[in-house]
Amino acid sequence: MREPLDARHAAVRSVDRRWVGIHRPTDKEKHMSLTDKVTGRIKKAAGDLTDDASLRREGAQEERKGKAKDEFARQQERADRKADEVANLERETS
Repeated sequence: MREPLDARHAAVRSVDRRWVGIHRPTDKEKHMSLTDKVTGRIKKAAGDLTDDASLRREGAQEERKGKAKDEFARQQERADRKADEVANLERETS
């Protein structure tokens, strides 16, 4: 059985965002994803030059890791914007 709408909204209003664990990527984290992508590309190029398949693979993996960190940061920022939007709507309707 579902809770009445007012009870669920009251629960949402009582959540303090500081305790939810919202995380905004820092400049250092953004820098690290760029570093991963650049070093990955360099390792891939070095693997091509030396005909070393393992170095090429390692570079590709590191580059994918950097791209994944970027995607995570984008999605986290999107979730933060939505959370702010919900909080603003809650304040407006209270």
